[in-house]
Amino acid sequence: MTDEEKARKATREKDKGNEAFRSGDYKEAIAYYTRSIQLQSNAASFNNRALAYLKEKEWMRAETDCNKVLTLEPDNIKALLRRGSAYKGKKEYSKALVDFQRVLELEPANKRAEELIEELKKDEKKYEREKEEKKEKGKRMVIEETDGSDDESGDEIIIDKVKHINDGFKVLLRFNGDINIIFVNRPNQY
Repeated sequence: MTDEEKARKATREKDKGNEAFRSGDYKEAIAYYTRSIQLQSNAASFNNRALAYLKEKEWMRAETDCNKVLTLEPDNIKALLRRGSAYKGKKEYSKALVDFQRVLELEPANKRAEELIEELKKDEKKYEREKEEKKEKGKRMVIEETDGSDDESGDEIIIDKVKHINDGFKVLLRFNGDINIIFVNRPNQY
């Protein structure tokens, strides 16, 4: 396939991605943009795919695509706005602010950047407030006893306790005079 044919086919795939995006099928749009990028890597396809990733709340992938655009075009307004939005989604507010402020340096009257900075301030305050409330409440723990066993000699009692900690962590503690941590399960491992 010649470079010209690749370019034509890449444009066709990008256009299909745009159609899928407009219809709200973001996963399909991502697939088309990916095909376009595979045929011919360009800033527009990476930028479009980044927006589709944002719609799917795939913050890391959106950030990665925006970084690729910004290596090709360091002052790309859309990529800066989208990367800032990805940072915001990841709660990396200071990084988001840097990108939004860079947009205002390049385009002082950019209303979208101004709006995003206002949203960012509200989100950051809300996040800090929630973090503080969570800190004040502390972690709640539910203790669930599993089969404890008495040692036949009568000299020692062994009690196993499973502690379920917020966020799905599970710890088995064995009490036999000392406390021994037997295992720790992270979320989605049991």
